[in-house]
Amino acid sequence: MAVDVVYLVHEAENEALRYSLRTLEAHGAVFRKVWIVGALPVWATGVGHIPIVEPGEKFASIRAKLEAVVNDRRVATEIVVMNDDYFATGPVDWTAYHMGSTADYVAERFRPRNSWWEALRDTAEWMRQRGHGDTLCYAGHVPLMYSKAKLRELLTEYPRTQHLLDVGLYPEAGIGGEGSLALNSKCGPNDLAKLDDPSMPPWVSTNDAAFAGVLGDRVRAMLPEPSRWEKS
Repeated sequence: MAVDVVYLVHEAENEALRYSLRTLEAHGAVFRKVWIVGALPVWATGVGHIPIVEPGEKFASIRAKLEAVVNDRRVATEIVVMNDDYFATGPVDWTAYHMGSTADYVAERFRPRNSWWEALRDTAEWMRQRGHGDTLCYAGHVPLMYSKAKLRELLTEYPRTQHLLDVGLYPEAGIGGEGSLALNSKCGPNDLAKLDDPSMPPWVSTNDAAFAGVLGDRVRAMLPEPSRWEKS
């Protein structure tokens, strides 16, 4: 079946997305089309665009974007969900990477009053109540491939009264296999050494400070030439 790559984009002025697309073109597995859901940069071309009305809150925004994707008949039946700060560091396919037990990950990284940690915990608990037990943790900032129909079903059922971390739904909606154990690909400004760790997946994800600094320089140097999704 055809696979589409879907970017969840929050800001139109987005240089990270430009370079993510370059790494996708250079190293990505076979796919049919790129979709940008949310803000569309002025330089983007040759992509599908699904606009949304931004809810304002982070997790509501993610959910609104995913719901727009799974309910759009133009999008392929299988989708790879990407963030704009995911960069392939070498040839990749759409198999998954995980960080081991979600229960262990949540317990070891307890963050009181942290909405991301709460979303990871709440989504894992919801999946446990559905009979999945202690799921593997797919929150390592790498692309994941889903059945669009199954993801739509879970988004419909998931409570709107609690935060949703979409990667927590992968054990039921994902179609990229269980995957391999790997480090979290997220790197801060001081994590250059992490890039050479053999436990890293073939992806790196940045934050704003890292992309503006030495780590971003390394990403930009990998692929200086525009991709086919950039206007000349």
